[in-house]
Amino acid sequence: MQQLAQLMHVLLCEKPHERDQLKLNDPDDRKCKWYIESNIENLWKQPAHINWLKKAEMLLEVSEMKDEEKMITLFGQITTVIARLNYIVDDYPQLYEYIMTIVIKSIKPKLKLFELPEST
Repeated sequence: MQQLAQLMHVLLCEKPHERDQLKLNDPDDRKCKWYIESNIENLWKQPAHINWLKKAEMLLEVSEMKDEEKMITLFGQITTVIARLNYIVDDYPQLYEYIMTIVIKSIKPKLKLFELPEST
């Protein structure tokens, strides 16, 4: 589950990331502390890591996909597509909105934006 949580964090975390190790225990949660938690021995018992583990568990549950390895493979495939799209957008930045419109309209069945609920 840890590998899936890590992939999800990389692809889905929208918070700015705290880099100051001294702010590890700061109660302000507007910044993600994933990377500074990663320097701690028991990182998977830290709040940001626990949060993403719960999100990984929720994703497997709501997707009804019982096989974590399949989900990890799926995330790897998505990462490959995103990387290729980023190269295209880098080459044609003026066409960003047009390219993204094509991508979104091309997804079948019709794209329905999905958001995991916040874990508690």
